[in-house]
Amino acid sequence: MASKKGKEIKQTKDIKSSSWTAKELLDVEIPEVSFVVNELLPQGMFWMSAGKKIGKSYLALQLMVAIASKNKKFLGRDVKHGKVLYISFEDNPRRVRRRLMAMKALDNTQNIEIEFNWKPLNKGGFEELKVRLSKNNYVLCILDTWAW
Repeated sequence: MASKKGKEIKQTKDIKSSSWTAKELLDVEIPEVSFVVNELLPQGMFWMSAGKKIGKSYLALQLMVAIASKNKKFLGRDVKHGKVLYISFEDNPRRVRRRLMAMKALDNTQNIEIEFNWKPLNKGGFEELKVRLSKNNYVLCILDTWAW
């Protein structure tokens, strides 16, 4: 294990543990946060919510395009580039296509996978999502909108 000021650090506890002594916390090596959008959106799960017709889907599509494209930024910030899975529970192909064209999202779209007929999460869709995510190396998965 890496040393801290010349001392050997002995990691004896799983980093996911929820209960620590101060000594254990000081002795453990904790990895840095990995960001999808630099200093804005950490890796993990998050919700985006706002009123109707405020632009949540457009914002999600812009984020998706920035991550899938090799040289794009999101809100002026660097992003982790790679594959994106976009599951649309409400929109149809025509609407998403129109939005992508309006955004001029023409390059590196092969890194974007879009699903329109996903099962509701409480009717087998969640299990299918877990399998899909485990088999692919997505940087981002967007569920638009959250459908239970």
